[in-house]
Amino acid sequence: MSGGVYILAIAIVYTLIGLGALQALTFFNVPNIMAKIGASILLLYSVIGLINEFFPSFPIKLKMPESTHATLAKVIEKGSIPAFLLLGALVAMFEFPCTGGPYLFVLTLLHDYASFWKGFWYLILYNFVFVLPLILILAFATNKVMIEKIDRLRKLETKKARVILLLVLIAFGILIFTL
Repeated sequence: MSGGVYILAIAIVYTLIGLGALQALTFFNVPNIMAKIGASILLLYSVIGLINEFFPSFPIKLKMPESTHATLAKVIEKGSIPAFLLLGALVAMFEFPCTGGPYLFVLTLLHDYASFWKGFWYLILYNFVFVLPLILILAFATNKVMIEKIDRLRKLETKKARVILLLVLIAFGILIFTL
């Protein structure tokens, strides 16, 4: 129940951010500017990620410090439903600068090629797809066998795979600028 409330809060906050951005784009009628801003954020995120892969002592990190994991686990263990709602909303607001690049690109496409209401329903669909991995993780997290399999897969993640993913994100960001 608490995981579902957490995921729901993330979906609600992202939808509200998207509606606000979509309405602002409609109000100001600014074509493609949000895609460029989103691409800039995506490029910045990806470049910082690459720097972190090759220079681990680089001071800017785009992840939670390891030292906070134990504290966060204790808070989650003792949390109530309203606390999970608040935690999900806060996580969504704080992670938006990292995940907002592709989101802003999609919002610009919705603004440029769809009516507000058509864009609204696409936004709802996009946000469902965005939280779908969290829903699947929550479903798997209740199954001990699945947890063990997922942990083995997580340990297979390599530096090479992370670098390739970051290079793909950089290429995607550059592609957005050329559109």
